[in-house]
Amino acid sequence: MRYPMRGRGRPRGLLLALLVLTLCACFAGTAQAGKGTQPKIVGGAAASIADWPYMVALRDRQGDAFCGGSLVNTDVVMTAAHCVIDDNGAPTDIAAAVLGRTDLTDASSGEVIPVAGGAVHPYYDPSGSSFDVAYLYLSAKSQRQAAKVESPGNNVFGIGDDVFSAGWGVTDTQTQATSENQLKDVAMKVQADEDCETALGSNFDANLMICAGAGPGYNTDDTCQGDSGGPLVRGGNDLGGTSPVDDVQIGVVSFGEGCAAGKPGAYSWLSSPSVAYFLANPDWDGSVPAPKPKPGPINVPAAPAVTPAPPSKANSASCKSAKSKLKKANKALKKAKKAFKKRKTTRNRKRVKKARKAVKKAKGSVKKRC
Repeated sequence: MRYPMRGRGRPRGLLLALLVLTLCACFAGTAQAGKGTQPKIVGGAAASIADWPYMVALRDRQGDAFCGGSLVNTDVVMTAAHCVIDDNGAPTDIAAAVLGRTDLTDASSGEVIPVAGGAVHPYYDPSGSSFDVAYLYLSAKSQRQAAKVESPGNNVFGIGDDVFSAGWGVTDTQTQATSENQLKDVAMKVQADEDCETALGSNFDANLMICAGAGPGYNTDDTCQGDSGGPLVRGGNDLGGTSPVDDVQIGVVSFGEGCAAGKPGAYSWLSSPSVAYFLANPDWDGSVPAPKPKPGPINVPAAPAVTPAPPSKANSASCKSAKSKLKKANKALKKAKKAFKKRKTTRNRKRVKKARKAVKKAKGSVKKRC
């Protein structure tokens, strides 16, 4: 992300072995993406969704886009962990994924699919920046093209190689102007790990991250607030001069300091062994070390089936009947006690005893039926 260690999402603000977010309930909070503001493209150029068919915008319940992502299976979106949970470890306000739109305001195009759940890398800690990757599970399958994910341990890119990213959002860090919902993309080059270690300090881990930036002095083009979670790709898209089908996602927009402010940015490296293992096995809880990933492309598992909650008994006819009987029993007990208090006769004592038994029986019936 970007902004004082700039998280590339907007300012709003699980260290869990594995966070499996359940349908709506976990995403119903009001917290926003952690790690400061999410980046959007500074510099760069206007882009078309045709060149980024797997590009996703994450939207909150108010309908505002605050992070990016990439479709990696028909019902799975990859994004940054800090877009899914905030700095306090609470779920952010993700409501839906928007796919297939160059302009986010164009309701006549693309798809809007509710988010049903997700999984966060078990080693991710909201107080840091390592293992900043997560999955979101969609409630329906998308018709869009999914991105290809880099093979585990693969490092076919080198210093100076071209890489690309895209997003919607802040285009001017002085005025915080946005791209007015227009998709933009940016061409950058892979930088030496030492450049990011110098610029970003101990927050940058060369074993888990890719260092990338553009232009002399890193002050022309960059991802910025709003782009967190978006893809970093090699090859393909119009900037690379080949088809999007050839794109290979090698990273996820993670963090930096400022936007085009003289420093390169950090991107989660997807073929880092422990990250790659999580991507292929999102149910891994981190309790045992990740085994060495198998060679070959990462096959992202489809979203797990959501088990429907059992129907509530609270509103059933039998429950209502049991509650009604309990109410009557309590009323009868109260009346019996009042009579006994007025006249302490054997008969009234028996009435109280009988009423208490009726209340006990009615409570058992409510517990069983409700």
